[in-house]
Amino acid sequence: MTWTHPTGNTPKTVALVCLGPTRNSYVAACLAEDLSEEIRGVDEVWTLNRGATLFRHDLLFVMDHIAGEADKFPRYGAALWKHDKPIITSDHCEGWPAHVHRYPIKQIWDWLRATLNPMHGDWWHNSVAYILAYAAFIGVREMRVFGADYSHHSSGVVEDGHPCVAYWVGKLEAAGLVVRPVADSNFLNSAQRGWMYGYRDDPRRIPAARARFASLTGQTPPAEAVAVDSGERQVAPTLAGIQPDHIARYRWAANKVSGSVIDCGGGIGYGAALMADSAAVDYVTLVDRSEEALRYAKQHYHRPNVNSLASDLAAAKPFTFLPPDRIYDWATAFEIIEHLPDPRPFLTALPARRLLASVPNEAVIPYSPETAPFHHRHYTSDQFATLLADCGWEVQTWMGQTGPNSAVMDWADGMRTLVVDAKRSE
Repeated sequence: MTWTHPTGNTPKTVALVCLGPTRNSYVAACLAEDLSEEIRGVDEVWTLNRGATLFRHDLLFVMDHIAGEADKFPRYGAALWKHDKPIITSDHCEGWPAHVHRYPIKQIWDWLRATLNPMHGDWWHNSVAYILAYAAFIGVREMRVFGADYSHHSSGVVEDGHPCVAYWVGKLEAAGLVVRPVADSNFLNSAQRGWMYGYRDDPRRIPAARARFASLTGQTPPAEAVAVDSGERQVAPTLAGIQPDHIARYRWAANKVSGSVIDCGGGIGYGAALMADSAAVDYVTLVDRSEEALRYAKQHYHRPNVNSLASDLAAAKPFTFLPPDRIYDWATAFEIIEHLPDPRPFLTALPARRLLASVPNEAVIPYSPETAPFHHRHYTSDQFATLLADCGWEVQTWMGQTGPNSAVMDWADGMRTLVVDAKRSE
């Protein structure tokens, strides 16, 4: 049979909006005055699965068995039954309304064999790959992909569909389909890899590795750099590229802070942005010694209620840039205290009523300049409590994290990171 595209159109440029974090780039493009270049000239918008209720679209793909989805999620299934746009699904369309169409897999596969002769048909097992093949099959020339980020599942396991999609993008480009991911997406690792393998060093790893090499060979390690790519900072244009435990600390903070907040050593500003987005927060002052990091923050994590200031928090008087009577409601000090040769001047002078802070747990991660060349020490819970008390802080709550994918949770022995909520002593 001859396949007819269910929208009745012959689109040449399509925006595919998936459900990963960079879907927000699509939303921003739609809200931009006179529309953003990213969606200007798009003939149709396609989405998949629960994008059905999130985005305006011309076509929906539900490549899981639609009847099975209805069995597992009745409310979602009912929404699909009554959906007002065409749906393409994998199979089992019997009994469904006329807007639900079976994916023409045999026709597409016959076309693929005749056009591209792919050698790995058993690698065709991902919704985005199915959609891209469909697009090339009906004559789409350009796919602009949002939200197909392939970061990590909540379990920390890399999505197994990523290599499948990468393979089919390569094959379908030979058929003339241009696939353009949004600039800050991890689609095809486009935002993770910004250098040419074998000809340029990984800018995210080299500084820290060189410092460790110097320590291992008895040389003097270089001072911690103020460049963005210093080896210690989390650097990525979206949260998808930031280590989950770092995000978790700031999300925890965002649910606690209110009024005015000073974010100490906040680097590229993703944490300040998360807190500034809280309805309870009036404004955030982001402080970091790296002016380059603060410029990066303004470029990628700008919020109107965030003010950035450059200052060396390791100085004997670290807050001279503020009026002497300035007091914030809250302060955050994540991933900063262990970097200070002597944190006492910083903690003593910190102009805030409440403090949320974290340090590596010495009892689990013993300090070594070889493994942590930019740290000066780690802390046991007793040592950290003593340090805080000596500087005028009283711990209210002990929390912690177990590893790089951990949320902030109630304290238990064996946690890698100490996290505290403290207040100024009376």
